[in-house]
This record gives sequence, structure tokens and C-alpha cells, in this order.
Amino acid sequence: SLLLFMQAKITIFIWAPQYITQHFEVAASVGGTFMSNIFTAALIGSIAGTWLVAHINVRYLVFAFVGLSLVSATLLTRLDSVQDVLLLAFAYGLSVSATFNAYVAFALTQVAFPTHRNIAYMLLMSSLGSSFAPLVSSQVVAATGDMAWALNSAVLMLVVVVVTLAIVQLLSWQGRSRASLAP
Repeated sequence: SLLLFMQAKITIFIWAPQYITQHFEVAASVGGTFMSNIFTAALIGSIAGTWLVAHINVRYLVFAFVGLSLVSATLLTRLDSVQDVLLLAFAYGLSVSATFNAYVAFALTQVAFPTHRNIAYMLLMSSLGSSFAPLVSSQVVAATGDMAWALNSAVLMLVVVVVTLAIVQLLSWQGRSRASLAP
């Protein structure tokens, strides 16, 4: 799930500025503004995310961040106004702000006795997802000839992420209910 989340995130970082420039026929600086808006919101979200992790169940935080990321990525290729896309960048920036940290905290709650190996595995999945993004997304663009397909592939990855997180949560609830029924 983390691998696919990171792959989708980096895919959007790579292709959204170029897509915006080409689709809306605007200067390259507008794509730069899009990225600036993402990172501004991500900074604010990281600070807020630190506080949120201490005050709400991390499961809700992960689902909220991933859900917002999915909605934002879906809207990216569907909006008709460059101004709306620039505003959307703030929502997307919030969605990626503290997601990795929330993912690690959420994953560690799924393990009875977390160790350094669990964190190393999370770091590996994050790195692999970030590394695969340029390769996979450029293959999508080369095959289709359209940057929108790369962005839409990120949406599909995020759908799989949501489904995977839901399955993990259901399995976790089943495991807890079995444990509470055991004598």
C-alpha cells in the first residue's frame, strides 16, 4: 500500500506541472506555481499532522490523507480552469504532507511487537515506490502518448491503496474480535 501511495505521489509530482502547462496552454511558471502550492500546503500539513497524530487515531488520519489524495488526483485531469487546479494543489499538498509518518504509525499498530525491521520494511517500500514512479509513469506516457494517462494511472494506484487499507483494517478488526472471544 505504501509503495503504491508513494508511486502515485511521485507520478503526480513528475507529470502534473507538464500536464498543466500543455493542457491549459499556459507558461511553464504556472506548473511551478502548482508545485509551490503543493509544498506550501505540505509544510503546513506536516506541522498540523504532528499535532493530529497525538490527538486522533492514526487510522483516521491515514484514511483521511489517502482519501483526500485520491479525490485531488481524480479532479486534477477533470477541472476546466487553471485557477481551480492551482487551488486543488493546496488540497493535494495537505494530502501528502504527513502521510508517510502516519503510514508508519498505522503499520506499527498492526504488529504485536514492532521492531526496527518493520520500520526498515516501510522505508524500503517508500523508496521503491518513489523509484518506480518515473519508470512506470514514463512507460505509460510512452505507450499512450498522453500525460493525462500517467496522472490517471496514479488515481488507479490510489484506488488500490484505499482498497488495501480497507482490507488491512477489516482483517485487524477480525483478529481483535477473535482474540477477545478466546478463553
